[in-house]
Amino acid sequence: MSLLAEYTQDLTKVVAANPEQYQTIGRDQEIEQLVETLCRKNKRNPLVIAPPGVGKTNLIEGLAKRIVTQQVPPELQNQPIYVLELAQLKQSDQNFMGLFKALLTELQASQAMVFIDEIHTIVGTGSDGDNALDVSNVLKPALARGEITLIGATTTKEYHHYLEKDGALARRFDVIQLAEPSVPASYQILAGLKASYETYHHLTIEANATKTAVDYAVRYLPDRFLPDKAFDLLDESCAYAKAHALQTVTPVTVAKVIEQRKHIPLHQIMKDRQAQLNDVQRLLNQNIKGQPQAIQGVLDALTLYFAGFQDPTKPISSFLFLGMPGTGKTETAKQLALAMFGSPDALIRFDMSEYNDQDAVHRLLGTAEAGGTLTEAVKQQPFAIVLLDEIEKGSHDVQDLFLQVLQDGILHDSDDQPISFKNTIIIMTTNLAAKVVNDQQQFNHLRQGEQRQLQFKAVVEKALKNEFRPEFVNRIEHKIIFNMLDEKIGLAIATKYLTEFKATLAQRQLKVDFSPEVAQYLATVGFDMTNGARPIAYMLNAKIKAALARVLLQQDATQATKYHYLVRVVGRWPGVFQGQKDRFGDLKVIIEAR
Repeated sequence: MSLLAEYTQDLTKVVAANPEQYQTIGRDQEIEQLVETLCRKNKRNPLVIAPPGVGKTNLIEGLAKRIVTQQVPPELQNQPIYVLELAQLKQSDQNFMGLFKALLTELQASQAMVFIDEIHTIVGTGSDGDNALDVSNVLKPALARGEITLIGATTTKEYHHYLEKDGALARRFDVIQLAEPSVPASYQILAGLKASYETYHHLTIEANATKTAVDYAVRYLPDRFLPDKAFDLLDESCAYAKAHALQTVTPVTVAKVIEQRKHIPLHQIMKDRQAQLNDVQRLLNQNIKGQPQAIQGVLDALTLYFAGFQDPTKPISSFLFLGMPGTGKTETAKQLALAMFGSPDALIRFDMSEYNDQDAVHRLLGTAEAGGTLTEAVKQQPFAIVLLDEIEKGSHDVQDLFLQVLQDGILHDSDDQPISFKNTIIIMTTNLAAKVVNDQQQFNHLRQGEQRQLQFKAVVEKALKNEFRPEFVNRIEHKIIFNMLDEKIGLAIATKYLTEFKATLAQRQLKVDFSPEVAQYLATVGFDMTNGARPIAYMLNAKIKAALARVLLQQDATQATKYHYLVRVVGRWPGVFQGQKDRFGDLKVIIEAR
């Protein structure tokens, strides 16, 4: 048996035996480039470089099929393409370099073409401590004299890292760049191969399921390339259908596979874009009190995304939320995570005060010893809100890092692997205006109305210009100002907190009601213009929850569920008492069990 028969595979024979299984769709131009290179007098060694999963091997199969069907010039007709795997040679008991040289001699005698996938592996293979001669050095003379025709394939990264550095080797090849197919081209590719998947899996694939596989692969698998990721998704959907005794693969089947892999609720994947925007509006209006302008600003920004006007290479949107503490900035981010990505846990939160040192960027991107806090989080959860709390406290280097995210939609981690942010929403918050407002006495008498909000907006814009560099501020797409709250909004927030608390208690089979004055009590004694809703939440914990907890702990669990509790407030309300302004009055919380 010849070495070629033992250690290589004749691709043209394989294709000829089952031609319908080998289809190369949408690559006619690239196959023509291969044919033209192979017909040259010199340098007839094509090297296909492309990202992984784009279809390098499939391109060579397309060439083999053209040879089989005689759709090539006469000098290429009946020419075999031998596929050589160096790993198979290394597994032999014989001396590797001796075996390779003998195989090379047979190739020269046969004048056949040889294809080596992952051709960058020829650099260094075969050398040892005593002998620096490797496969690439053995090949160079034969390539230079045109004694063999070598077809290679490798990724762009590995070409630059291995082959391009060896100029004598690189110039023996004619490089053919293979680009990732477009989405419309990928539709055609999957439609053309649909029958082969149906035959293998013994089921039916709806035509729109192949289109859905491409669409979802683009949206939910951003770290991989078409068409490979769409093939994998379609194949996995077929396997899912078989495992669940389904006879047909539909778009819902594809969505269920994405739900399993990415932990995104099915209804979120299948939801109409207008319905999703309506969900955002409903949740924000329901949970964010006193910020109609801010809510509308967020909705306007997301409308651009849902209408398809957003740059697909950049994050879904980027925001800078400005305002006083406790005005709803972080809560807005939480509600967006729920509305956009189906879970409040789809929130990656960073306290920027922890990233103001020299090593901050390294901690975000990672080092050789440990992954980055930012890159690993987005890699694990590519569909999320990235919340940067108090961005002004981060170092300038950190701000420059996020400037790159906003501009390119991508970061490279410590291993130089690209991390895509195009399925994230970047939200930065700042409390810059708080110090200015606290220091300026004119806000003390501007307690209500449009005048206070206009002056507050001017203060915020001035603070923004003073703190951040223009190139950073200008890169953020949407600046949303959260207004200062007033007592009326404080009452609405207190009512919301009590409603949520009551619902939580009901889940534990506890029947609790709050008299109307309880919300007023929280709003009156807890409201603080400079700290927003936070003091109200504190007063709820300190005065209401703590008092109720003491009552419940005095009873065992079974007794507690038998009673109906009423929480009331009694005593003197805040106001003027004995000629002095009395903020807290003499109020007490009492709890009655009935």
